[in-house]
Amino acid sequence: MFITENECTSTGGTYQGNGVDCTMELCIVPSACCLPDGFCSEEEPSTCESLGGVPQGDFVVCADVTCPQPGA
Repeated sequence: MFITENECTSTGGTYQGNGVDCTMELCIVPSACCLPDGFCSEEEPSTCESLGGVPQGDFVVCADVTCPQPGA
């Protein structure tokens, strides 16, 4: 899949240059991560999981998420 520089940067990506195929490995974008303490942090999914968090999905930002609070 190929996208324009504007499409890439508007979704939080880092443009890799003309003609570079956008595979999932290159296009990992940090998104909302609900952490065990109830806070939200924008992380790559693998980082989120290593912190004990739950990734909230591609292109989801913390401003749009209500994370469950501990003990609730």
